Amino acid sequence: MNPHIKKIVKILPVFNVIICIITLIVSFFIKDVPVVKTYTYEDNRIITHSWYDIYLSVLAIIFFIIVLSALVCISVRIIEKIKTKKKILRHIRNIFLNFLLCSFIMILGDNLVTGAIIYDYSPEYYKFSDNRHTIVIEEKSYLLYGGGTIYQIKNNNEAVIIHTFTTDDGGRNHGRYDINWHDDYAEITYNTFYSEDSKRTEKISFAS
Repeated sequence: MNPHIKKIVKILPVFNVIICIITLIVSFFIKDVPVVKTYTYEDNRIITHSWYDIYLSVLAIIFFIIVLSALVCISVRIIEKIKTKKKILRHIRNIFLNFLLCSFIMILGDNLVTGAIIYDYSPEYYKFSDNRHTIVIEEKSYLLYGGGTIYQIKNNNEAVIIHTFTTDDGGRNHGRYDINWHDDYAEITYNTFYSEDSKRTEKISFAS
């Protein structure tokens, strides 16, 4: 093997760990930075925007570099095996362990910043309008949790939260809402599933 390539293959795993540790340190220091969230309605769903977007993009780039470097190291070791017949199982194992270590450090940093315990809420979105006001109701549920968020959609597709509600035992209305529109508010009736016929009507004021 070319000495320079051999040196690079040895350095890459160490470099990856150092980068991940730096990422973890940065994550620790920025985890308490206030998050200001904004929302837009795009492609029939609500998109959340914050500085998390930049942070997650950086993590994605770093993870891509780690995956790429692991593939490069494995490829070099396979070529070495073909040319010299040397055993590479130990090297492949070390590359794999290094990849797992880097992944763990990145997940830890992500959890520090975003609290990224992933739940599959499977959101559904339902749009309603009286030609003067437009709202989108986002329904979510996970196990026994059920709830919804009501957004008012502005002309530039900016979304503003105007109300939230909960339902029992992960219940969803699946878009079945009775809405009475008024100039400054809407009266929205939905099922809370707390009893056999538990309807609730709430007065939701529009954003100015």
